[in-house]
Amino acid sequence: MVLLFVTLVVFNGTGWFLYVQVRRTMEQRMGEQLVLYGQWSATELRLRLSEIFASIDDVPFLEDEPPTALERLRTEMTALVPKLGLTRLIVYDADLRVKLDTAGLVDVNKQNPYAVVDQYEIAQALAGTPAATLSYNVADNPFMRAYVPLLGEDGALDGLLAVEGQRTYFQPLMRLRNLMLVLGALVSGALVVMAALALQALRRFVRLEEAMNHTDRLQTLGTLAAGMAHEIRNPLGIIRITAETLERELERAGAASADRVAMCRDILGEVDRVHGLVGRFLDYARPGEASAQPGEIVPAVHHTVRLSQKALTRGRVVIETEIDPALDGARTPLPAPSLQQVLFNLLRNAQEAMDEAGRSGTVQVTVAPGPRDGEVSIAVRDGGVGMTPAQVRRAGEPFVTTKPGGTGLGLSITKNLLASVQGRLEIASRREEGTTVRVTLPLVRAQEIPRMTPIPGEGEVCNGH
Repeated sequence: MVLLFVTLVVFNGTGWFLYVQVRRTMEQRMGEQLVLYGQWSATELRLRLSEIFASIDDVPFLEDEPPTALERLRTEMTALVPKLGLTRLIVYDADLRVKLDTAGLVDVNKQNPYAVVDQYEIAQALAGTPAATLSYNVADNPFMRAYVPLLGEDGALDGLLAVEGQRTYFQPLMRLRNLMLVLGALVSGALVVMAALALQALRRFVRLEEAMNHTDRLQTLGTLAAGMAHEIRNPLGIIRITAETLERELERAGAASADRVAMCRDILGEVDRVHGLVGRFLDYARPGEASAQPGEIVPAVHHTVRLSQKALTRGRVVIETEIDPALDGARTPLPAPSLQQVLFNLLRNAQEAMDEAGRSGTVQVTVAPGPRDGEVSIAVRDGGVGMTPAQVRRAGEPFVTTKPGGTGLGLSITKNLLASVQGRLEIASRREEGTTVRVTLPLVRAQEIPRMTPIPGEGEVCNGH
């Protein structure tokens, strides 16, 4: 923007400088032309004087002349004005008293009304040299005068002839001014458009650079994950074998161990989930096609909430669910394990926010129809520390976190999983008031269910496209 401003200032300043220079040149030439018209008019005036006053002996210069003769002189001189493209002719005697005004604006024998304004040009003309004033505006109309000495037959100064240029006389100069204004406006507009296009291109370049940096981070993450996968999957295998053995032993013990058998099955389910998570973590930088098996929403929510209540909150926080009955049996293109991972990440963040605020209470999970037909919304609302607008804007970027020891990958993986099925992530938060995170997913089949109401409360929104 600064460069655009400087460019506009330089261009318009240069254009104005050129206009001023050209105007001065044109004014000089117009002044010279006006002087020539004045000299020619002075010659004509001399001829008319000699013709009109030939029968009058020793008549001073336009003094005590017969009125009929003076009117004839005024008529003939007035006829010259439009022929020369002038405004008027004014005849002064040597004392600068008006003797004849073709426009009749100044009474005879009155002093020159421009004696002060045009004093330098008048002094030059009284010295015997014609002179023209600079142009000036009167009621937005340009004017210029030239003074020409009127000399008698003996070469003595009889008076002055003032010649005024009219509006049409300055039309070339006015056309130049208008042309410069239009040209300046067009070029300024073109520069603004070019600057806007350049700014748009710069923004695209910045986004491309950010995408490339993001890709580099993902590649680094993939390299690290590949090394970690082997180390994680080996102990997972041992845990699975142990849990399966324990399950079989407990099943032999009978009904008294039914709760422990269920716990073993939970362990096996979580081992499978972690195993799948490692695989998806490896594919984080190169998400593949969505699974051919859509995930059923309600069972996945119930399963994740039950496990999160045991694994995360440990009694300090209660997770409450509210599920619209119209969504029973609804499915989303996101596979059930991925849906569980998304919800687990959100519940973990909510629990950590409550812990950071030193609060106990309720985390509310709401499953409802989405804002558009064929969508479902899953909202997780907590009463934790909340986030600042800057934190909301950066939420979901890899390796960006406010938690000590955090990796910043939870929301990033969540956004990637949602993006793989054209889902969205929105965050509404206020510092010290809590956060609501809403996940919007498409349904496998559009269902006739009412639209969702907006997230209660105000706050910054972060879209997860």
